[in-house]
Amino acid sequence: MISLQTPFLSLLISSIYCTFSPLLSAETLSQAALIEDLFTTHSTKEFNQTLALASKKNVAQQIILEARFIHYVDQADNHALAELSKELLPLQNAFDPHLSQIFTLEDDWKAIVKYTVALANLEQGNATAFESNIKQAFWLSPRQATAFAPHVERFKLALAMESVQILPELTQSNLLADKDEKIIEPKNNINILFFWSPWSREFTETVDDFTALCNRAKKHDILIRTIIAEQSNEVNQDAISFINESKLNDSALWLKEDPSFNLSTALRIQSIPTVILIDKHGKIQFNGHPSSPEFSTTLDKYLAPSKLPHQTPIE
Repeated sequence: MISLQTPFLSLLISSIYCTFSPLLSAETLSQAALIEDLFTTHSTKEFNQTLALASKKNVAQQIILEARFIHYVDQADNHALAELSKELLPLQNAFDPHLSQIFTLEDDWKAIVKYTVALANLEQGNATAFESNIKQAFWLSPRQATAFAPHVERFKLALAMESVQILPELTQSNLLADKDEKIIEPKNNINILFFWSPWSREFTETVDDFTALCNRAKKHDILIRTIIAEQSNEVNQDAISFINESKLNDSALWLKEDPSFNLSTALRIQSIPTVILIDKHGKIQFNGHPSSPEFSTTLDKYLAPSKLPHQTPIE
């Protein structure tokens, strides 16, 4: 994603001080320091305070917009980025390279305009416009493809999930007992399906978060279904050992995937852990990482809000 290299910016501003400080007014030096703070402050509260001060000190609008863009990217605030498109779009052809703190090319500036507009299209559910704008963003700045790709993947996943329905009679094998279990209970407004693996370092190191989710679901008479992502006797045995050693037997319903119906393929599982929210009609309401804010928001629609331990994806 378009990112700010803080040491680089600090070096740049230090260079400005060292080279030109005898010729610069106190006001100009103050503004330069303010600009540095805009791009190096991570706390939202401090950033907003610095932003207000920058506006009072007449820092150029382009610089302020670039700083806001970087901050929202850093905070992974896609809604704020979508809203920012309303201010960026009228200025897409007004880029000044002499003012820019993060871009050298006008095309990079135009790319973030198209990128934020594409995010706005996503919020509006406008598939055609999203596809058009994200393609334009990629064309303008191919090196920023890593920023655009996750949104394209989520968009395509959401489209694919629209055609998926988990039927109430669908079962999978119980990992701990010789019997089949239903994937969903139609009596539940929401069902939780959790793909995991004992070989996933992220899952094993965040098992407390998983347990907290199980406990929250149980308070609503929902027993989470877990499915092992791999299919082999070795991983099954390691899974059973992990469940027993971690005393997780009663936390969830532990299942293994039936080779005759590859559920992970139908649900496009590409990484572990992945959590799926399925409503009582068998329709997919969420498919993604359990640390995603969207997961919490969607779950809160069905369960009374409850604070879960904060998860940070492990690389």
